[in-house]
Amino acid sequence: TADITQKALDILGLSVPGSVTGPTAGPVGLNGTPALKPAVTAGMIAPGASYDVDGPLTFTGTAQGSNFTASGQTLTGAVTGLGLNGTGAGNYTLTGAAVSVAVTSPPSTTTTRPATTTTRVAPTTSAPTTSPQIIRQQQEQAKTEATVTVTEPTQERIQPGETRQIVVDTGDVTFDVEETPAVFLSEAGDTTTAQPQITVTINAETGELVVDVVVPRDTPAGIYTATITAVDSRGQTRTLVYLFLVGARGQHQ
Repeated sequence: TADITQKALDILGLSVPGSVTGPTAGPVGLNGTPALKPAVTAGMIAPGASYDVDGPLTFTGTAQGSNFTASGQTLTGAVTGLGLNGTGAGNYTLTGAAVSVAVTSPPSTTTTRPATTTTRVAPTTSAPTTSPQIIRQQQEQAKTEATVTVTEPTQERIQPGETRQIVVDTGDVTFDVEETPAVFLSEAGDTTTAQPQITVTINAETGELVVDVVVPRDTPAGIYTATITAVDSRGQTRTLVYLFLVGARGQHQ
């Protein structure tokens, strides 16, 4: 018999509920349906993906998120509660799988001020019952509590040396230009080598999400996963997953 080092798999299709707005130990239930990356041919450089020779794999258990920590405007937690089932399940592990969400607004704070005594002349008209400051706090809270929507992963085949611009098709949904989109790239192969460069912007005139991809010529072949989070014009956080299949120049895909 031989000792087999289990390969860590990535989990797609999950998102963090809007109730998680800061670091927490959890666990909390995650939204969405867990999915694996497409299986690849044995020997191909594809971190986070299983090999087709091990047959189909399915999940057991219920997805949860634990130990969320903050880095800039992104919260990242470990995916727990899931197991694998299948003939080749023993060759893989889900330890290390993570889920992230962009923090769209800071948690509200309350400041206590010392009481003061002031003599005022009674106004002739009643003061407004809701101040502009309270209205703004309510709007920010509504954004924080918005439901997170996740789209199905989209595959894009691209060659080394190629540059591509993708205008994301989200139907009639537009995005808030005042909220900066976040992008997380799961890299394949040796991280000291060239990697795809991904920039996400919002068209100020149309509100469309635009993804610019630049793949250096010396980028190794493999699957690169880009997880993009952006806030739409209704204050809802949307997560989009792109699988960039990078092939060697001249190779048939």
